[in-house]
Amino acid sequence: MSGFQILENVAGGAMRFTERAAQVGMVDDAARATLTTTKGMTNPLFIATQGMVDSITPSLFKHLSTKVVKGGGTSAFDHAVESLLNLGKRHGVEGISLSSNPTLYGGLMFKGSEAFVAGKPVIDTIGLGAAQRIDAAARRVMAFIDVAK
Repeated sequence: MSGFQILENVAGGAMRFTERAAQVGMVDDAARATLTTTKGMTNPLFIATQGMVDSITPSLFKHLSTKVVKGGGTSAFDHAVESLLNLGKRHGVEGISLSSNPTLYGGLMFKGSEAFVAGKPVIDTIGLGAAQRIDAAARRVMAFIDVAK
Protein backbone atom coordinates (compact mmCIF):
# COMPACT_ATOMS: atom_id res chain seq x y z
CA MET A 1 0.00 0.00 0.00
CA SER A 2 1.49 3.32 -1.02
CA GLY A 3 0.51 5.88 1.55
CA PHE A 4 0.10 9.50 2.39
CA GLN A 5 0.24 10.94 5.90
CA ILE A 6 -2.07 13.72 7.11
CA LEU A 7 -1.42 15.43 10.45
CA GLU A 8 -3.86 17.81 12.07
CA ASN A 9 -3.74 19.71 15.35
CA VAL A 10 -7.46 19.83 16.11
CA ALA A 11 -7.53 21.64 19.44
CA GLY A 12 -4.99 23.23 21.62
CA GLY A 13 -5.26 25.38 24.64
CA ALA A 14 -3.14 26.37 27.55
CA MET A 15 -2.74 22.75 28.63
CA ARG A 16 -4.98 20.37 26.66
CA PHE A 17 -4.30 19.13 23.14
CA THR A 18 -5.95 16.98 20.48
CA GLU A 19 -3.92 15.78 17.52
CA ARG A 20 -4.97 13.54 14.66
CA ALA A 21 -2.79 11.53 12.29
CA ALA A 22 -4.23 9.73 9.29
CA GLN A 23 -2.38 7.25 7.11
CA VAL A 24 -4.27 6.84 3.82
CA GLY A 25 -3.65 4.62 0.84
CA MET A 26 -5.15 2.24 -1.72
CA VAL A 27 -5.39 -1.52 -1.28
CA ASP A 28 -6.70 -3.47 -4.30
CA ASP A 29 -8.38 -0.36 -5.79
CA ALA A 30 -10.16 0.43 -2.50
CA ALA A 31 -9.22 3.29 -0.24
CA ARG A 32 -8.15 2.64 3.32
CA ALA A 33 -7.51 5.18 6.06
CA THR A 34 -6.31 4.67 9.61
CA LEU A 35 -6.94 7.67 11.85
CA THR A 36 -5.23 7.90 15.23
CA THR A 37 -6.46 10.58 17.60
CA THR A 38 -4.32 11.60 20.57
CA LYS A 39 -5.87 13.62 23.39
CA GLY A 40 -3.96 14.70 26.43
CA MET A 41 -2.72 17.34 28.81
CA THR A 42 0.64 19.05 28.50
CA ASN A 43 2.90 18.98 31.54
CA PRO A 44 3.32 22.60 32.76
CA LEU A 45 6.79 21.78 34.13
CA PHE A 46 7.85 20.68 30.63
CA ILE A 47 6.74 24.06 29.26
CA ALA A 48 8.35 26.00 32.12
CA THR A 49 11.71 24.28 31.60
CA GLN A 50 11.32 24.45 27.79
CA GLY A 51 11.96 20.71 27.63
CA MET A 52 15.51 21.07 28.91
CA VAL A 53 15.09 18.66 31.85
CA ASP A 54 15.05 15.07 30.57
CA SER A 55 13.24 13.65 33.59
CA ILE A 56 10.10 15.76 32.95
CA THR A 57 7.65 14.13 30.53
CA PRO A 58 6.06 16.33 27.84
CA SER A 59 2.51 15.31 28.74
CA LEU A 60 0.75 14.39 31.96
CA PHE A 61 -1.53 11.89 30.23
CA LYS A 62 -2.42 10.75 26.73
CA HIS A 63 -5.37 8.84 25.35
CA LEU A 64 -5.15 7.23 21.92
CA SER A 65 -8.06 6.08 19.79
CA THR A 66 -7.94 4.50 16.34
CA LYS A 67 -10.53 4.45 13.56
CA VAL A 68 -10.22 2.53 10.28
CA VAL A 69 -12.24 3.60 7.24
CA LYS A 70 -12.41 1.46 4.10
CA GLY A 71 -13.80 2.38 0.72
CA GLY A 72 -15.67 0.06 -1.59
CA GLY A 73 -13.61 0.73 -4.72
CA THR A 74 -16.01 3.10 -6.47
CA SER A 75 -17.15 5.47 -3.74
CA ALA A 76 -16.45 9.18 -3.46
CA PHE A 77 -14.07 8.37 -0.60
CA ASP A 78 -12.06 6.10 -2.92
CA HIS A 79 -11.85 8.86 -5.52
CA ALA A 80 -10.80 11.46 -2.91
CA VAL A 81 -7.98 9.24 -1.62
CA GLU A 82 -6.87 8.35 -5.15
CA SER A 83 -6.81 12.03 -6.09
CA LEU A 84 -4.69 12.89 -3.03
CA LEU A 85 -2.26 10.05 -3.77
CA ASN A 86 -1.96 11.09 -7.42
CA LEU A 87 -1.26 14.72 -6.46
CA GLY A 88 1.32 13.58 -3.93
CA LYS A 89 3.01 11.29 -6.43
CA ARG A 90 3.05 13.96 -9.16
CA HIS A 91 4.72 16.52 -6.89
CA GLY A 92 6.87 14.20 -4.76
CA VAL A 93 4.90 14.81 -1.55
CA GLU A 94 4.28 12.07 1.05
CA GLY A 95 2.51 14.00 3.78
CA ILE A 96 0.95 17.22 4.98
CA SER A 97 0.54 18.88 8.34
CA LEU A 98 -2.71 20.80 7.93
CA SER A 99 -2.82 24.42 9.00
CA SER A 100 -5.53 25.39 11.48
CA ASN A 101 -6.49 28.09 8.97
CA PRO A 102 -8.18 26.38 5.99
CA THR A 103 -7.20 29.22 3.65
CA LEU A 104 -3.49 28.46 4.14
CA TYR A 105 -1.74 25.31 3.00
CA GLY A 106 0.07 23.37 5.70
CA GLY A 107 3.60 22.08 5.89
CA LEU A 108 4.48 19.46 3.27
CA MET A 109 6.76 16.45 3.64
CA PHE A 110 8.59 15.73 0.40
CA LYS A 111 9.54 12.20 -0.61
CA GLY A 112 12.67 11.04 1.19
CA SER A 113 12.42 13.78 3.81
CA GLU A 114 11.62 13.41 7.49
CA ALA A 115 10.44 16.96 8.15
CA PHE A 116 7.55 19.15 7.09
CA VAL A 117 8.43 22.38 5.29
CA ALA A 118 6.37 25.39 4.27
CA GLY A 119 6.86 28.80 2.72
CA LYS A 120 9.57 29.56 0.17
CA PRO A 121 10.98 26.00 -0.13
CA VAL A 122 7.52 24.70 -1.09
CA ILE A 123 6.78 27.57 -3.48
CA ASP A 124 10.17 27.15 -5.18
CA THR A 125 9.76 23.37 -5.50
CA ILE A 126 6.12 22.78 -6.52
CA GLY A 127 4.45 26.20 -6.56
CA LEU A 128 1.63 27.72 -4.54
CA GLY A 129 -1.16 26.26 -6.69
CA ALA A 130 0.05 22.67 -6.24
CA ALA A 131 0.47 23.15 -2.48
CA GLN A 132 -3.08 24.49 -2.22
CA ARG A 133 -4.48 21.59 -4.29
CA ILE A 134 -2.73 19.03 -2.06
CA ASP A 135 -4.06 20.82 1.04
CA ALA A 136 -7.62 20.86 -0.34
CA ALA A 137 -7.43 17.17 -1.30
CA ALA A 138 -6.16 16.24 2.19
CA ARG A 139 -8.98 18.23 3.82
CA ARG A 140 -11.52 16.42 1.60
CA VAL A 141 -10.15 13.04 2.71
CA MET A 142 -10.29 14.09 6.37
CA ALA A 143 -13.91 15.22 5.91
CA PHE A 144 -14.81 11.74 4.58
CA ILE A 145 -13.02 10.11 7.52
CA ASP A 146 -14.90 12.37 9.97
CA VAL A 147 -18.34 11.39 8.68
CA ALA A 148 -17.58 7.65 8.41
CA LYS A 149 -18.94 5.51 11.21
